[in-house]
Amino acid sequence: MLISVSLTIWVARTLYKRGGIFLVDAFHGNAEMVEEILRYNPPLECTDADFNGTPLRWAIYGSKNGWHCDDGNYPATVEVLLNAGAKLPNESQDGTESVKEVLRRHGHGGGK
Repeated sequence: MLISVSLTIWVARTLYKRGGIFLVDAFHGNAEMVEEILRYNPPLECTDADFNGTPLRWAIYGSKNGWHCDDGNYPATVEVLLNAGAKLPNESQDGTESVKEVLRRHGHGGGK
C-alpha cells in the first residue's frame, strides 16, 4: 500500500496539469487515494481529453458504470471531492442512490 500511495502521488505530481491519475482514482471510487492526492492541491475541475469529465463527474459515473462499481467507495469519494471544493454538476447525474444522496446533502437537486 505504501508503495502504491507513493507511486500514485509521484504520478499525480507529474500529471498535475491534466490531473489524469486523479480522474482514474475518482472513477474507481478510491476515496482514500483521492484524499491523499488532495493533499497536493490538484485541480478539482480538471477534465479528461475525451469526455470532458471532472473527477467528481467520473466518480458519479463510476458508481454505476465503473470497473469497481461493486467494491469502490463512491459515496465517500464524492463526499471527499465536494468537501474539498469540487463544483456540483449543473445537470442531473446518473449515479447510484447512495451517491445521489451525498449530492443532495450538498445542495444538488437533480438526479435520474
